Formats: sequence, C-alpha cells, structure tokens
Amino acid sequence: VYTNDPTELFNRRLYANTLIDVGSAFFRLGDEEKSEEHYRKSLGIRASTLEMFPDNTGVRRDYTVILNRLGGIELRAGNLDKAREYFLESLEYREELWEENPHANREARDVANQHRLLASTYHKLELEEDFLFHYQEYVDITADLAAMSPQDARAQADMKMARNAIATIYDATGDDETALYDYW
Repeated sequence: VYTNDPTELFNRRLYANTLIDVGSAFFRLGDEEKSEEHYRKSLGIRASTLEMFPDNTGVRRDYTVILNRLGGIELRAGNLDKAREYFLESLEYREELWEENPHANREARDVANQHRLLASTYHKLELEEDFLFHYQEYVDITADLAAMSPQDARAQADMKMARNAIATIYDATGDDETALYDYW
C-alpha cells in the first residue's frame, strides 16, 4: 500500500529511474526485449506515481521520459503508429509543463524536441503535412529560444540543428535552392 508522503515519492521515482537505467543497459547490450520489459515496468510505476502526485512537475516530466523511451523502442521496431501515440502523449504533458512555466528554457526545449521526434515519425509514416507541421513547430520554438538567449551556447547549437531541419522542410517541398542555402 502506497502513501502520499514525500519519502514514498522519492522511493518510487528512484525505483522507476533504476528500471530505466537497467533497461538502457540492456538496450546498449543489444537485448531490446529485456530493455522494453524494464521500460514497461518503469511506465507502470510512473503512471501510478502520476495518479498519486498529479501536480508534481518532476513526476510529470519523468512520465514523459518513459513515454519517449517506449516510443523509441516502437519506432525502431517499425511500430510507427504506437510510437506516434507515445510521442503525442508525451507532447501533451510537455506542453502543459511549458504553459505552467512559459519562461523556462528547459520546458520550451523539451516541447521543441518532442515536435522533432513527431516530425521524424510522421515522415516515416509518409504523412507529409503532419511532418511539415511538427518540423516547423520545432524550428520556430528553437529559433525563439536562440533569439531570446544569444549567449546561451546550447540554444545557439540547437538553432544550428534546426537550420538543418529548415533545409529538410524545403527539401521535402522540392525547394532545392532554399534547402541548400539553409544547409550552409
């Protein structure tokens, strides 16, 4: 029987994180089945922890991490629709966190990266309109972060990666000249 005390929260998050670490180790060793097994156990703990502590920012962020790990496994396995489901659910939580703290670069960066994951998934699903929408969201958020933080090396590096995304968009629409400009 679980309680709502802070020690309980700490222990649940620690155990879920440990399961992710073990799952990641199995993944690096090439055992995706055991990796997925540990990620799914972590998902169960994270989901029940989220029910217990729905307003806890860290718990919600933790939940998005495991959704993305499982989405990545589904993506590699070719289960694109299932990967998209995980990534979309993660995006919902990440957008909520950003709305609650609109000046947090971390939250904005998380939303941008979630759009990048979705763009990649939609591209593989050959849903070009959705692909272009999510890549544009990724680029726009990243550009805003870089403009707001000109001294932030990470924001500037992210923008360089986003420029490649811009070129990808132009490449996908057949505008080769603009794509080449943005690649360089």
